Amino acid sequence: MSNKTTIRSQFVEIRDVLAACGRNDLAEFMDGRIAQMSKKSPSVKKPTPKQVENAGIKDAIIEWMDYDVEYTSKSVAENCPACTELTTNRVAALLSQLGKAGQLEVKDEKHTKVYTLA
Repeated sequence: MSNKTTIRSQFVEIRDVLAACGRNDLAEFMDGRIAQMSKKSPSVKKPTPKQVENAGIKDAIIEWMDYDVEYTSKSVAENCPACTELTTNRVAALLSQLGKAGQLEVKDEKHTKVYTLA
């Protein structure tokens, strides 16, 4: 679909046509709409407080883990000092995120996920 156009590009074309026809008042209106579209922030958002907290916990998990040792989410939840107050499910979610980020290797052994440092 090489001829796919965006709403912004269509607004620019409409503005150009209006300016060519001498309708400067409507062309200025379209300029205002185009400027509003430009003001919208891109999808770059600040992390939530929970995401900041999770990042600290994930860093602590990585520092706590040893190479060549296999861990389950239950063993991490019970033994890692940063995870003492977390549920096993939350620890499993954090470990899964670390696996997707490439910081941990994830193996599925007998319906149990085993994590090792990458």
